[in-house]
Amino acid sequence: DALLQRNPKNRDVLFPYLNGEDLNSRPDQSPSRWVINFHDWPLDRETAPAGYRGSVATDYPECLAIVQEKVKPDGLAIVMEADHFCMNWRGVKDMDSKMTNSVMRGSFLKDANLRREFLSLLTKKNT
Repeated sequence: DALLQRNPKNRDVLFPYLNGEDLNSRPDQSPSRWVINFHDWPLDRETAPAGYRGSVATDYPECLAIVQEKVKPDGLAIVMEADHFCMNWRGVKDMDSKMTNSVMRGSFLKDANLRREFLSLLTKKNT
């Protein structure tokens, strides 16, 4: 609530988070926690795509400072598996064919052991 009082604009990135404990222990079933969500925004204007005019995380310095202090994001790894229409269009006949893409940033990009561990967890999940 203090972040909202200091800067009402923070409402763009602050959302109440209601969990089971709140439902069972708070008479009014109100949330006791908040989530900071920067959606899919770039970190700052310098790293935003050319022509990007939307919000960036640095537009909310108090909230960004909390994320950097508490979460300490050091890396990001994304793996996405999808069906692609272009595969069918190019004549791939297998209906179960998938395409997998990955992106690594920060520690995942720099540390081969961390990257290998992350990717091995995906392999275990799919077996």
